[in-house]
Amino acid sequence: MDNFKNRSIQGMLFRVFIYVLMGFIVYFTVNIIVGRVNRSYLMDIRDKYYPLLERADADLILIERLKNMFTIAIVSQEGEKIQNVEGVAVQLKESFAVIKKTD
Repeated sequence: MDNFKNRSIQGMLFRVFIYVLMGFIVYFTVNIIVGRVNRSYLMDIRDKYYPLLERADADLILIERLKNMFTIAIVSQEGEKIQNVEGVAVQLKESFAVIKKTD
């Protein structure tokens, strides 16, 4: 306890200021590192995953269109409509191959 009495208040305040400054520098450095890591994750999402999600959304529309075309082709029993369905199915397979390749 005598050690604290011998120190001046000014010296103790200076040490507190230094500790606070060091803590702020460490906090700021950690935030910069975390920000850079998050930026790389967001760039990966923007460059890779977002286009895949857009393509998957387009594929859902193709699947719905394929379902409707199948229904019409079965009801009407026309060979030309069945060939149209096969063309859409080929487009869908190609789209799935592109998604599989990029993943």
